[in-house]
Amino acid sequence: MSSLSESSDIRSGLDTPSTPASTPPAVFSRSMMKPSTEHGLPTPPKTPSKKRPHLSAPETPTPPQKRIKSEPCDSDFHVVEEQMSAIFWYSDGDVVVRAGDILYKLYQSRLVKHSVYFANLFSDENAKMPQVTLEGVRVYHAPAELLVEDFERLLSELEEPSSKITRYDAIRLLRASTILACDSVAAVAKRHILALWDSSAPPSPRSRAPHLSPDPPEEDRPSYHLCVYMLSFAREHNLHQILKRVYYELISNPKFWTALPPLPAPAPCPSRSSPSTSTPRNSPSSSTEDDKLRVRERLTGLQTDDRIRLLEGRHAFTHVWYEHVRTPPSTDPDTGKSACPCPRSSSPTETNIEKGGGGGNRHRMQTRTKAAAAEKRDSGNARGQREETGKGALDDDFIPNACDALSVPRGTYYREAKWAHFVNHEGTSAVEDGAMDPIRYDLIARKRKQLALTWCTLCLRKWREEWEARRWEWWERLDGWLGLV
Repeated sequence: MSSLSESSDIRSGLDTPSTPASTPPAVFSRSMMKPSTEHGLPTPPKTPSKKRPHLSAPETPTPPQKRIKSEPCDSDFHVVEEQMSAIFWYSDGDVVVRAGDILYKLYQSRLVKHSVYFANLFSDENAKMPQVTLEGVRVYHAPAELLVEDFERLLSELEEPSSKITRYDAIRLLRASTILACDSVAAVAKRHILALWDSSAPPSPRSRAPHLSPDPPEEDRPSYHLCVYMLSFAREHNLHQILKRVYYELISNPKFWTALPPLPAPAPCPSRSSPSTSTPRNSPSSSTEDDKLRVRERLTGLQTDDRIRLLEGRHAFTHVWYEHVRTPPSTDPDTGKSACPCPRSSSPTETNIEKGGGGGNRHRMQTRTKAAAAEKRDSGNARGQREETGKGALDDDFIPNACDALSVPRGTYYREAKWAHFVNHEGTSAVEDGAMDPIRYDLIARKRKQLALTWCTLCLRKWREEWEARRWEWWERLDGWLGLV
């Protein structure tokens, strides 16, 4: 499923104004009622026109009885070929179920096995009721709140269970299984949702670092429309474990903050002495602004408490990120001197320079050569460390002993000044991007070629390991920032 179709699906569901109170907002548009390849289903072949199926009703209808959560069937409705499902119409099926405007010819035993709703609907007591028949098979109505897309996804799961499903499929499964009381399918759907929105560990930087994942799958980048919907969906289905991950996906999405309307300001008290300067409600400009506001509110649909949590989380992440990113690699915070772990002997070099000796440059070149040899010996291990932690981000294009020049005594805090220049000038845009997504944004991986000209591999690797430890710390603190504890 493409990202474009999924975004339109979730928006159409969020904008639906008349959704029953007992039903979660529809996430997917009604245009998906007909199966198509865009939504993971093959396009049905054109079938030749055939004689319209004959509908027969009982000759002497008995008084109507109460049905189990099912709408009464109309004996005079006409079935056309377009109303019959192209996928779930089994020639040997023994029951027809109507969901929305689509008819499905299914196996009664399979529905009864998995669904308490259908088991009650097909019970002996209801079997005595008059029914409309289609080709000799009785027709039943599914609950009105059951979406066609959800029902078809449930039927696919009953026919052939899948081990890996998307976020959208998991939502469909849980909604349909809840309405039809399919406990086994609901348990599977919840397990998938908990895995897809895992909050036990911070999101992997693999979904953000381009050198590790040049084209991250869409499932690693849920749209903010989906995230906003998931806040209410998680509470409705008792999935509070995923709220932390959903909140972070919104916090780290710049498009969400662009679309989020500001909190409404309190209305000023009208003054009798001063005439009102506000625009009349019936003026053209006022109507236009109101329309824009309503569109943006439907687009987000957030509760005030959720908005406050998101703002507090955004503020906290910005603070801790800049506090961390201002720290230069391998530098003593008290003295500002180098704490570079490179395998070199810098003391003779610095001594020669301080005394004005002419061998400083020659010794520095020898030191670089030795460091390069040591780095080459370790290159095999470095290449084997391409994990989600991103140690493989430090590739062989780094100058092994680049930060040796920063150890030359040009002032006690020369290393700090050099790093501050990168943060405030050379890498400003990258630092700002990292502030938006500090858990996943790998600054060293993004700017590795530029940083390699000034800092050695080991210094940058150590800085990155410190960021890895911080991101776990920040993830643990996020519960407190959001007020989830």
